[in-house]
Amino acid sequence: MVRNPQRFEDGSQVRSLGLRVDSAKDWEKALTLICEMSRSDDPLSLLERPKNAPAQFTPWTCLTAQLAHFLDQKGLKWRGQAYDRHIRQINQFKGKVHPAKLQRWVEEADSSSRDRQDRLATISYLLKSTELEVDSKWLMVTKELSRYDPDSSIKPQDVPSDAHVQSFIDNISNREWQCAFGLQAVYGLRPHEIFYVTDLPDEDGFIEVDSQKVKGNQSGWRTVMPRRTDWIDRWNLREATVPAHDPDMSAKDLGHRVSTELRRYRIKGLVRWSDTGRSYDLRHAYAAACHTQPHLMHLEVREIARNMGHTEKIHTKHYTRWIEKKNLKAAAKRRSMGL
Repeated sequence: MVRNPQRFEDGSQVRSLGLRVDSAKDWEKALTLICEMSRSDDPLSLLERPKNAPAQFTPWTCLTAQLAHFLDQKGLKWRGQAYDRHIRQINQFKGKVHPAKLQRWVEEADSSSRDRQDRLATISYLLKSTELEVDSKWLMVTKELSRYDPDSSIKPQDVPSDAHVQSFIDNISNREWQCAFGLQAVYGLRPHEIFYVTDLPDEDGFIEVDSQKVKGNQSGWRTVMPRRTDWIDRWNLREATVPAHDPDMSAKDLGHRVSTELRRYRIKGLVRWSDTGRSYDLRHAYAAACHTQPHLMHLEVREIARNMGHTEKIHTKHYTRWIEKKNLKAAAKRRSMGL
C-alpha cells in the first residue's frame, strides 16, 4: 500500500500496489515506483495496472502470443499502443478460439471510430501470424463500412484564437507546464514533442525537435519556425524547462500525459475556447495562423507541412478551409492590382 497524506488526484489517500511483502523483486519494484512517484506530476497514474490480466494459459493467450512474436519480428513498436491493448482484451476471451468472437469484438467498436480501424488492423495481423481464418466477405464488408477518416478537415470552432491561447498560457502557474504549452503554441508541436525539443529558440526563434515519429525513410528530426516571436519572450521560452519524464515512455503515453494536464486546466476554467478543448488545438492554431496571419502568408504549403512534420497531402486534407481562404485572398489581391 502507498499512503499519500496530501491525497492523490482522485481524493484518495491509499492505493494498493498489488505487491508481496515476501518477494525481493516486489520490494525492488516498490522502491523504484516510490522514487518515480516522488518526481511525477501525476503520481496516481503510475499506480495503474492492466485490469483483468490473464492468470493462466488459454487458447486465446496462445493466439496473442503468436501475434506478439510476429509484431516483434516485424520490428514494430507495438507495446503501449493499440495492439498491446487489443492483446490484453483478447486474452480475456473464454473457451475455444473461434472467428465469430473476434468478429463480434470488432463490431463492438463504432464504425466511424479509430478503434474500429485499429481492431481491423489487429485482425489483419492475426490472419498473417496464425492459422486463424475469418469469413472473407465479412472482412470486406466490415472494412467498407468503417468510416473513420483521420485526415478530415479541422473545424474552425475547435481552433483557439491568439487571445484564447495567450490567456490560457498566461494563467498557468506551474512554470514547467507553462513552458510546455508555450512551446506547443509557438511551434505547433504534437503533444509528445514537447519533451523532445533538442535546441531551444535561437536568435531568430527557431528550435530543433526530434519527434520520435518516424515512418519509412522520414527522419523524426526537424527545425521549426515560430509563429509569434513575441510569445517566446512573453513566456521566456529561451530558458524553457518542461516537466520531468521517463525517457522510456512511448510517444503515446507522453501525449496522454499532456492531454491529461490540459484537461485539468479545462476543469479549472482556463481553457475558454471550447468545452472540449484539447492540447492538439494549439497545434491546429499554429497551422491556421500560417495560412491567415499576414506575416506568414508568404509560406507555401510544403514549407508549413515540413515545419509541422507531416506530408503536404496530410496538411492539405486537415487545413483545406484555411488554404482555400488564403488562395481566395491572394487571387482577389491580384485582381485589384490588375494582374
